[in-house]
Amino acid sequence: MKVLSTLNKNKCKLYGVGEMSPQLSLQLFCKHAFKKNAPPREYKVISKEIVSTTGGLPLTLKVVGSLLFREEIYIWKDKLAHLREMPEKEVVLRLRISYDALGYEAKQIFLDIVCFFIGMEKELPSYMWDDYKYHPASNINILIQRSMIKMGDDNEFQVHDQLRDMGREIVREENIEEPWMRSRVWQKHEGLNTLLDKKGSKKVKALRAYFSEMQAGYFEPEHFSDLSELRYFQSKNMNFKGDFTNLLPNLRWLRLKSEFIYDEYILKGDLRNLVILDLRSSVYFNCAFSEIKVSNKLKVLDLSGCYSISTLPKFPRTGSLEILNLSGCVMWESDSYPKLDISNLWNVKLLNLNEANLESIKGGTIGMMMKRLQKLDLTSLKCKNLQEVLVDIRELSSLKILRTIGASCKLWESEEEEEEEEEEIKEDVVELGKLPGSLELLATSSRVFNLSELLELEELTVTNCDFGLEIPTTEKSWWKVSRLKSLVLEETKIVIASKTNASIPESSLWLVCLPSSLTSIHIRHCPKMEWLPTLENLENLVELSIEYCPKMQEIRGLEGLKSLRSLNINDGYNMVCVHGFENLLHFNNLQTLEIQSCPHLAEALRDGDNDDNNHCRTTIHSLRTLKIWSCNSTLLQGGNRMPLLSMFSRLTTLELVSIKHYEDDEEDAINNVEQVTKKVEYTHFFTLNTLRMSHTNTHINVWCACRRRGSRNCGWKGSPTWKSWKEFYCLTCLQ
Repeated sequence: MKVLSTLNKNKCKLYGVGEMSPQLSLQLFCKHAFKKNAPPREYKVISKEIVSTTGGLPLTLKVVGSLLFREEIYIWKDKLAHLREMPEKEVVLRLRISYDALGYEAKQIFLDIVCFFIGMEKELPSYMWDDYKYHPASNINILIQRSMIKMGDDNEFQVHDQLRDMGREIVREENIEEPWMRSRVWQKHEGLNTLLDKKGSKKVKALRAYFSEMQAGYFEPEHFSDLSELRYFQSKNMNFKGDFTNLLPNLRWLRLKSEFIYDEYILKGDLRNLVILDLRSSVYFNCAFSEIKVSNKLKVLDLSGCYSISTLPKFPRTGSLEILNLSGCVMWESDSYPKLDISNLWNVKLLNLNEANLESIKGGTIGMMMKRLQKLDLTSLKCKNLQEVLVDIRELSSLKILRTIGASCKLWESEEEEEEEEEEIKEDVVELGKLPGSLELLATSSRVFNLSELLELEELTVTNCDFGLEIPTTEKSWWKVSRLKSLVLEETKIVIASKTNASIPESSLWLVCLPSSLTSIHIRHCPKMEWLPTLENLENLVELSIEYCPKMQEIRGLEGLKSLRSLNINDGYNMVCVHGFENLLHFNNLQTLEIQSCPHLAEALRDGDNDDNNHCRTTIHSLRTLKIWSCNSTLLQGGNRMPLLSMFSRLTTLELVSIKHYEDDEEDAINNVEQVTKKVEYTHFFTLNTLRMSHTNTHINVWCACRRRGSRNCGWKGSPTWKSWKEFYCLTCLQ
């Protein structure tokens, strides 16, 4: 499928998508009703009859088919009779058949999703539903099986527009004229008016109310007096005052966000059943948590982005808390920083302290007190005793995600103090010991001692690590059994793990292997990195990017990268040898090639000195993007030594920028650009849509962005006289 875009609306024509053919309709229906393309013999006739009632609409076919999955034939006959009774155009009524067949709990979950939780990960709402005994795990699965909802890549709820509208219409029909008499008030203005007019009722179970960013309002207990059954409340830019005691006894989820200063009055109310407290991004929220009774049922506490809180709450002794997010709780203007007590956090699965500022962590070590921890984010955390509380991190046998980049034992300082004590700060970077083998993602500035034992690891990022990443020797089979897919290195280097301090012979460096499971390698800003292990065994590698590694002179093993699609080498002036580059080109998988400030590699792309060599060249059909920047080479020199443009017949993007020869004068440079454009003109680049060329000595710039150079609307009409033009733009692009 190709997607074309235009700014000219007159060029567009609306295309009406018609009904599916009976044959395709039956096939789609059967995929959901029988999990196969055709119905069993005994269901063939009734399947065709049901399909005929759906009007050939894909969504209806999916929903009705999913509803009848594994049902007896008498159920099918009953649903067929129901469908025939409906008017032909009433699509919503057909969809509602599936809703009506749901149990009470599944209906409540579905209506909550379509009114409030589309696009939200399922984990948070599930805490509320679980407390109401709605059995979210099984009922969400039922909704997915019935094709009423689906889950996105990030495990978030997704709902088709027609099903969303159907669900909201079901709620609206509860009372068309009076929103405050409905079970859910999701429209922001309707929720706000319900509170302002004090028209709440016991029927309201979930409510959303927003003031605009330029407004703020105060709400007192009487605004909530009739909302005793409210279980979900979401507000923005609202302040509260008065005594909220004995109000909102059934509230399970409280979401408050404000751009303005507000106090904690509502938090002093009756929150004994509260399961989720979400105050994220309430920048000026000032709350004395010591005066607030935190619910013993609290599962989630999110204070991320609350810069002004001065104390942390006392967590329930029941150990109910499972998610704690203190990300960005820096308390910039505070003279003293809070202490985090983890003695009651033994059930926590996710702890986020990203960019937080803590005086200390007390109550024990993390490895001892938080055995169930699965995700731990300590990125840029400042905490005086952080090194001590991480001493037994290896004991976290359930830990899957660990981020510690920039974690330090030094508290935040002013910019002036940070500049003066930069070296001292670096010494305060937290070092980890041996890590748990359960890790799947690791991002750290620490030395990784036991990489060969982290066999579940899929993503590894090492940044600002002076020790470097220690790679096990080939004597261990780690590189064969590791599951590592993504490797990112910044401001570090690769070293060979050794039990002794003896130096490794240079000949042994090339015997070290990276995991053959790798699909992506990104190495950026590593001025101390002098070598890279051979890449010959990385047959699954798709992306390879090496940027600013000035000491690296050689890359080996490109001939083994059979799956590589993208190669980017930037600032490689000293890179004199890239083994296997020609093999890489001829695998016909490479789609993107970017070379910047790497003249030796750029030279490998030039044509041969005579036509005798050209018979060895084959066309590289796979390459779509070729970018060569800032390479002082003979790439644009006249004569036969031209870029291998004829090899890349299917380019969509070609950029030759700041490529020059030291002996070029302005006249030669212009001639060189003209030679290249003629080469482009007479090479059949029917797919080329972007051409960019420039020469730093003469300030010649050429831009072309057109679908086909010979088209009627294109300004490219053959090679122009470059001597008289400083810039060229495609007329189609300007339109």
